[in-house]
Amino acid sequence: MARTLPTCHPAVPHRGTAVGTSAGDPPGCLQRPCAPPHEVSSAKGVALYQLTALYNHPEDPAAFDKHYTEVHAVIAKKIPGLLRYTISHPGPDPEGNKPPYYLVAVLDFADEAAFGAGMGGEHGQAAVADLPNFAGAGVALLTGEANEA
Repeated sequence: MARTLPTCHPAVPHRGTAVGTSAGDPPGCLQRPCAPPHEVSSAKGVALYQLTALYNHPEDPAAFDKHYTEVHAVIAKKIPGLLRYTISHPGPDPEGNKPPYYLVAVLDFADEAAFGAGMGGEHGQAAVADLPNFAGAGVALLTGEANEA
């Protein structure tokens, strides 16, 4: 199946630059519809490659949120090849129980090579090195291909 991406974010990672800093991208652009969308097809139904971060509940949620928003997310948004970056705070289950994770972050890349290049670069390594600064309660990092259902 095809997915839609703005034309400033082709399926091929920006060469040597972070998303939002390539010529023609508006400052801070991260998958906003800054240009008319175009269709991108992928082989074998693989839409993209994802890193999913599952953050345990922190002792101090306000401090976690402040560091995540002001430091960690700023670094992560600069990872070369990043197509989309979303976060969510899961709500309670139908019985009202606390969710197993405080925050879920999903980073999308065109493919495993783009993921490896981005995470192996300066900003990817800085994002990983920053984890102990705010995720003391623990984080599970999961990676793999994401397919359309």
